[in-house]
Amino acid sequence: MEERLQKIIARAGVCSRREAERLIADGKVTVNGDVITELGSKADAKEDHIKVNGKLVQPLERFHYLLMYKPKGVVTSVSDPENRPVVLDLVKGIKDRIYPVGRLDFNTEGALLLTNDGEMANSLLHPGKGCPKTYIVKVHGEPDDKDLHRLGRGITVDGTRYGNSNITILKPGKNTWLQVILTEGKNQQIRKMFEHIGHPVAKLKRIGFGFLTLKGLAPGEWRELSETEVARLKRGDYTPLMPINPYIFLKDYGVSVDPRKLKAGYMRKEMEKQKAREQERGPRGRGPGGRDGRRPYGDRDNRRSGNRNDRRGPAGRDDRRGPGSRDDRRGPGRDDRRGPGARDDRRGPAGRDDRRGPGNRDRKPYAGRRDDRRGPGGPGGSRGGRSGGRGGPKNH
Repeated sequence: MEERLQKIIARAGVCSRREAERLIADGKVTVNGDVITELGSKADAKEDHIKVNGKLVQPLERFHYLLMYKPKGVVTSVSDPENRPVVLDLVKGIKDRIYPVGRLDFNTEGALLLTNDGEMANSLLHPGKGCPKTYIVKVHGEPDDKDLHRLGRGITVDGTRYGNSNITILKPGKNTWLQVILTEGKNQQIRKMFEHIGHPVAKLKRIGFGFLTLKGLAPGEWRELSETEVARLKRGDYTPLMPINPYIFLKDYGVSVDPRKLKAGYMRKEMEKQKAREQERGPRGRGPGGRDGRRPYGDRDNRRSGNRNDRRGPAGRDDRRGPGSRDDRRGPGRDDRRGPGARDDRRGPAGRDDRRGPGNRDRKPYAGRRDDRRGPGGPGGSRGGRSGGRGGPKNH
C-alpha cells in the first residue's frame, strides 16, 4: 500500500515527519534510485527501495505503546540541545524509534505515552477527539469560584485561547489543591491559566491519560500497554472503567485526606452527583431551566410553579379577583361617577352643539355641513371657497 514518503521515513524511526520533509526537499531521499524532492510523493514501504542519505530504510516491524511515569527534571523530547536528561534515556530494550505523545514540562511529573504509531498519537492529541488528561494541581492562595468558572469556560491569555476545562477543588486552604481535566494540551497551559488569575502553580502532576493511570508505576518506570488498552485508545474509548480518584495521589505529597474519599466507589458517587447537578442546571449549566436559571428554553410559562393559565383558577385570570379586585375597587364605575356636571350632561339635552350660544359656529355664513357652506355649486359646483367662490360676497 502506498503512503506518503515522509510518513514511511518517520514511522521507520529515521527521524521525525517534519525532518523527513526537510530531507526530501533537500534531495537526500531516493526511491528505487530516483531522487525525490516533491513533498507528498508516495511509495510502498514493502515493494520500493527507499534510501535516506544513502542508507536503506527498513520497514517497521511492529508498533510500540508505552506508558511512563515521567519524573521531574526530565525533558519530554527525543534529544535536548542543553544535554539535559530526556525521557528516552529511561527506556531500555527497545531498538525502534519511539517518541512522546504530547509534552510534560521539565518540572511536571506524571503519565506520559510514548509510541511509534503516528496515527494514534495524532488522534490522542487532537482536541476534537476529546481524550481527557487529568491533573492534580497545587496553587498559591485560594481561587474564588468566579475565577475558576472563567477558567472552566475557556480563557484567552496573551493572545492564546485555552478551551473548556473541568476544575474541581480537592482541598482548599492557603495553598489549594485542585483537579483539572483538559482535552487539549497546549504549551504550559495549566501554569499560564492559573498565573493569569493570580494563583501561580506550585506543583503539577498528570495522574491520568484517558483511562490510563500511574497505578503500579514509580517515577522513571514504564510499561507496555496491553492489546485491550491499545484497542480502546484506537477506537476512542477513553472513559475509565473506574473513575480516577485524585485523592489517592494527594497522599504522595503528604496531604491529609478523609479516609472515606479514598474508597473505590467514592469518585463514582461524586460523578453521579455532579451529573445530577448538571441536569438540574439545564442547558449550558446555567440554572434549573437554562440560561441564568430563569426559565427553560422555549418554555416561558413553566418558569414558576405550574402553568400560567393553571394558576388563574378554573375560569382563568378574572376569577381570581375577590372583593378587593381592581374592578370592584372602582365602585359604581367611571361613567357612573359622573354627576350632574359630567361631560355629556353639560352639553345639554341635545349634546355639545346645543351649548353654543349666539356666537356659535352655525351663525357663520352658509351654516350647516361643509358641503352646504360651499355655495350653490356644492362639491361639484363652481370653484370657490366657503362662500361659493373667491369672488363671492364677503358680507350678507
